[in-house]
Amino acid sequence: MKTAKRKSKSVERVKFLSVLLLITCQVFNSPPVSANNNVYDAGEFEGAVWKFEMTSKAERRKTLHGRFRVENNVLYQKKTPDDPSYSKAVGKNYPKKLKTRMILTDFRAFTKKGKVVTDLKGSFWLDFNRLGHWSGTMIDGKGTHWKFKCVRFQE
Repeated sequence: MKTAKRKSKSVERVKFLSVLLLITCQVFNSPPVSANNNVYDAGEFEGAVWKFEMTSKAERRKTLHGRFRVENNVLYQKKTPDDPSYSKAVGKNYPKKLKTRMILTDFRAFTKKGKVVTDLKGSFWLDFNRLGHWSGTMIDGKGTHWKFKCVRFQE
């Protein structure tokens, strides 16, 4: 009788452990849905306001910064600093998964002292770094290469 009870308990343990092992394997082998969604969301600039900093590769001291918004793959900036909305179209975005290319037609940025630099034209080639962080190269209309970083600032 004791051996029959022992066998039934050991069979129950084996069944329980095998079910537990299957559940554990399933949990750790399937990526969480939200993690996948975040990666794809990070690959898109849509709807967010982005803070950027660009540093000239030729003159390391020359740094510009500013903000832009992307909507329907169009880049917008404020017409004036007091403007409550990002309403001036300044370029286009051409996303491709975790890389993107932006063409600028009338981009603006600020120096560290607050001086406005207008009429920047050129192209960005950016790569996804981590959630909300992109970096890459910008080549302006004059041929100057810039190191460009942007961070998602506001939804």
